[in-house]
Amino acid sequence: MGNDLLCGLEIGSCFLRAAVAKQQKNILNVLGYESIKTAGIENGRIVDLSAFLESMHFIIHKLQNNLNKQIKKIVLGINGDFIEAKFSPAAVAFSHRTNRYIRYSDIELIRRQSVLLGLNFGQKLLHEFPQEFLLDEDCRTNNPVGLLARKIAIKSLLLTAPHSLIDNLINAVEQIGFEVEGIFFSPFVSSLVVLNQDQIKNGAVLLDIGANVTNILFFKDQILKDFVSIHFGGECITQEISKQLNIPLDLAEDLKKSYLVFSSQRDNEFDNNIVIKTADSYKTIQRSQILQATKSKIDTFLQSLKDVFESRIYRDNIKCDVVAVGGCSYLEGFLEKIEEIIALSVGLGRLNIHSSTGETISTDYSAAIGLILYYLKTANNSYLKAHSRNGNLFTRTANFFYRIYHNYF
Repeated sequence: MGNDLLCGLEIGSCFLRAAVAKQQKNILNVLGYESIKTAGIENGRIVDLSAFLESMHFIIHKLQNNLNKQIKKIVLGINGDFIEAKFSPAAVAFSHRTNRYIRYSDIELIRRQSVLLGLNFGQKLLHEFPQEFLLDEDCRTNNPVGLLARKIAIKSLLLTAPHSLIDNLINAVEQIGFEVEGIFFSPFVSSLVVLNQDQIKNGAVLLDIGANVTNILFFKDQILKDFVSIHFGGECITQEISKQLNIPLDLAEDLKKSYLVFSSQRDNEFDNNIVIKTADSYKTIQRSQILQATKSKIDTFLQSLKDVFESRIYRDNIKCDVVAVGGCSYLEGFLEKIEEIIALSVGLGRLNIHSSTGETISTDYSAAIGLILYYLKTANNSYLKAHSRNGNLFTRTANFFYRIYHNYF
């Protein structure tokens, strides 16, 4: 498996981003990466299958041609407001009278039970993160193997997505002749190549500002502790500029990238005139109008962000810097604006992995590369394989009856 080429494909609302890599002597060697505009996808869901197939076929074959190599295996990354996060508790009693040593098989058993109890019908498990184990209702631990107890309890964080959505994506990839090795949550796998181990251990927050959704991931003690999403992203800003200034979306996008500034140090430039060309005439606007058009949407987002951080940071006692990725992270003064609101240092994320040529890779590809890295790290994990694309006998049987139910009822 280590010599096989793997393609990580992030399916975003605005862009398809793909990377190809292989593992050599425990080092991930990134061979190539590409990005194109998304077609046939809205909010992470397929709405035009033929357009989506064409765009996937184009980007994967472009990578194959650039590398002159065949790609067979693809790892998919998804993101959107359809991702659900849920804490799921479970408990198992071994004996009412005597203690016994806890084995690895006991941990797998209680983790499976936690998933079964927390997974709603019609949902597919993407990730499962054990938060803590409780022995005999009074001893909390992160690793109970080898300890004595009569009863063990667990609380896990589950990330799930609609079964039908995942099935549609898998079927689409298989239609163009490729194998799906796994489907994962894009912002989480991004953290693997943006955050370092010390940050994940001591406490870190990844702020992933996407096209339509901003995901906030809280890490501590080497695990994802919580996940919150806010309906806000770069497309929301673009749409507000288009609506308020009565201009096309593509022109609004250009104005956002070129002229939207949140820095108070450049207030003297806000009254500068900008001449733009519309369909049949020229139009003059001021820079201050662009900021004013987005003010209400931005203020609502910042207040939501403040509420999320205040509740999670104090509850989990996370003391850390915040690392931001996504298109809006590059808007001048935007991260400084966030710093003022949440009262924490916010830095721009950078990839800790380079390409095979040694060049620095944009964080735009953090999810595509993170997908490959996460798959390679978990491919030999027996528990995770049980919840993978093919799964174990129980998973395959459950999927079979799920399809029967939807086909005939």
